[in-house]
Amino acid sequence: METVSLVPLEGLDDLSAQSAAIKKIEQNFSNIDSLASVTNHKISLIQQKKTIEAQIKNEVHSELEKSKKGLETLYKSYNRINKMDESFSDTVALCSETSNLIGYYQLIKKVNTVRVNLINILKEVDRLLTIPEKAAEIEQLLSDDLNLLEIHSKLRELERLHQKALKQFESNFEELEAIKEMFSSVPELSHRFENKIWNIVSNSVEIAQLKPAVLVKVAQIIEREKLYEQKQKEKKSQNSLISSDGIQEDDEIDDKSSVNGANKQNLNGSNNNNNDNNNNNNNNNNNNNNNNNNNNNNGNNYYGDEEEGYDRNRSSYGDRFLEVLTQSIAGKFEPMFLNSHNDLVQTLRDVNKMVEELFIVMDIVQECYPPSYDLFNFYVDQYHTKFYSLFGSFSNLMESSHVNNNYQVVVTKNIPSAHILMLVEWVVKNYSRDLSRLGIQDISPPLLDSLDPLIKIYKMHIKQLMREWCDNIINNDNQNKPEVVDGQYCSLAPIQLFESVASQLDIAAATKCQKLVVGVMEEVVSALMYFQVQSITLLQERNHEIKLENVIAYVNNNSKCYDHTQTIVDKVSNILDSEHMGYLDFDPVLEGFLNVSKVATQAISTVIFRDLDECIHKFYTVEWYQEDLMQPIINTFEDYMTNDIQKFILENYLKRLALLLLDTLIEQLLAQLIGGKNKFNENTYKILSNDCDKLLDFFKKYLRLSVVTAKVQILEDFKQMITSTIDMVPVYFRSVINFHKDINERVVELVLYQRTDISKSEITEVLGQIKTIVETVHTDPANPPTGIFSRMNIYQRGWFS
Repeated sequence: METVSLVPLEGLDDLSAQSAAIKKIEQNFSNIDSLASVTNHKISLIQQKKTIEAQIKNEVHSELEKSKKGLETLYKSYNRINKMDESFSDTVALCSETSNLIGYYQLIKKVNTVRVNLINILKEVDRLLTIPEKAAEIEQLLSDDLNLLEIHSKLRELERLHQKALKQFESNFEELEAIKEMFSSVPELSHRFENKIWNIVSNSVEIAQLKPAVLVKVAQIIEREKLYEQKQKEKKSQNSLISSDGIQEDDEIDDKSSVNGANKQNLNGSNNNNNDNNNNNNNNNNNNNNNNNNNNNNGNNYYGDEEEGYDRNRSSYGDRFLEVLTQSIAGKFEPMFLNSHNDLVQTLRDVNKMVEELFIVMDIVQECYPPSYDLFNFYVDQYHTKFYSLFGSFSNLMESSHVNNNYQVVVTKNIPSAHILMLVEWVVKNYSRDLSRLGIQDISPPLLDSLDPLIKIYKMHIKQLMREWCDNIINNDNQNKPEVVDGQYCSLAPIQLFESVASQLDIAAATKCQKLVVGVMEEVVSALMYFQVQSITLLQERNHEIKLENVIAYVNNNSKCYDHTQTIVDKVSNILDSEHMGYLDFDPVLEGFLNVSKVATQAISTVIFRDLDECIHKFYTVEWYQEDLMQPIINTFEDYMTNDIQKFILENYLKRLALLLLDTLIEQLLAQLIGGKNKFNENTYKILSNDCDKLLDFFKKYLRLSVVTAKVQILEDFKQMITSTIDMVPVYFRSVINFHKDINERVVELVLYQRTDISKSEITEVLGQIKTIVETVHTDPANPPTGIFSRMNIYQRGWFS
């Protein structure tokens, strides 16, 4: 497709203008029907063009008129300048002629200059002579702090005079010494005045309560000084930007001004004698007025124009103000840093006073200074930083003492636990409340972080204390006979233990410090687990030293301890938020108490089986065939359960004990059966059946029959392996291995070799079948199964290869 180029339009050489015109035409004539209105559009555009041309013509005419008037004014000005130049030349000529007519004109001119200088010197002398009077006046004003603004103005005036006099007489040594002697009191007054200012700043809190107006005046003085300092900086900055070319131009202008000044002086020479006195009087009046203005100014220009080159070489008042405040705050805290480790109670009283000062700063002090000073936040930041450093240094000192000395000495001598609690409670409750009253919601770093070493020491104190209590409770519990409460043996151990736990929790919770509560509960959890370990060790290793009723009490007590722990968990969850609660794990404690009850149950079983040991070792021997050995065992169980245990133990643990007795008895009987060197005969089946029946009859009183039957089934299976035909042995072995994976062919071999009715070849053939069954069950040799057979002592004798 061919590219259509733009056809140049008349009067439109710019392509962009042509494009705009074409787009306008496209908008107006986008379809064929719109072509009918071409004539109307043309007429409209022509009318618009005429209107625009008329407007442009009017604007051009108006601008031409303004330019014409400007040219006329410029022409008139040029003529007037020429006339002034001619008049000035005539005036110069006339002045020159007039001066020649006056005799001794040059001498008169010099005399006049000397007279003017003498008048000025006399004025300066008069001002210098007033210095002692002004110094005495300032000395008198210094006695009242409300005169600070007036003192400041008068003192700065003296300093200006002093500086100016030193500059004027710096070339004359004698006069310079006289000036220094005359102004000798000025530096001392300045020093005393500034010391007074900074002393007031240092004691802003105290003065604000007595004379807040004094602080306002000090703030005004500081603002004056800062304004002057700012002007001096701006002046120096401007001077440094002046280029060398600009300086040369100024020199040329000064030269021209000097020539013109000389001409003007010649011009006015004839009138100087008549007008000098009037001019001098006016100058005197102006100087006096300037001095009065300087004395009574409001601070905007109190240094005077003549002080532009005067620099007192003082440090910045703004920086000095903050420096003095910082030093004064540090001075207030210094005694607390020195005495905190000796008298924490007094230190805390002093800290409370410092917090109260923040309210004075908020209500009074900050109102006396400009808002830009932000004094309240400055004080809060400084005080908080000092509090953090004070408590942090104290905490670190106590921690280092703990590391370097015996723990008991530290707790009792250096930092009593009550003081730690008092300090933590003050930070969490009092300080936080005061910050809220001051309108401060968050401040960093948290003051409580500085007490971490103290919290650590308190945790160690709780750990030591709780362990001592646990040891005492266990010792007392074993020495005293338990009481019967609600038909059960119980001692005071759970009550005493959890009373101590609740006591420590209440003490920590009273501080409202969740970090401390978490720390205390961590040590409580550790102490409870220590209590459990000590109890288990005692029950396992020294159960023969403990009376049966005390062992039964252990079962009941630790079951109650589980309930007490749940109560403590609920109480702690109401004290701590979810975040802090997440730091604690009570599950090991709960499981630990259940484990202690379990171990205590096992200890009861150990006590009972200690009486049965001799009888059990007679099983499957000759004596077993001659007398009923199961009945004494059942009688012993009955006696213990009925008379000593059933009435005094929790019901669920009675069932657990019965189940444990049954399991233990079966395990020992199997060990005696497998590991013995017995010879089974035709009476074996009958005696084994009677033993199993007696076990069922006794234990079904405490356990479900199905449970007892399942437990006794293994004895039934071994009975069948001992008495059945040889081909049925694998069947009964499979019945055993289904529930006891740890059995193997060696167990069967030992049992079968005690039979007298089968040959070795038959045993060998059956053992092959048994081995095949074992291999199908034991698929992972690296993880052999455990159970009743793996726990038997027969494994320790090396009977199994």
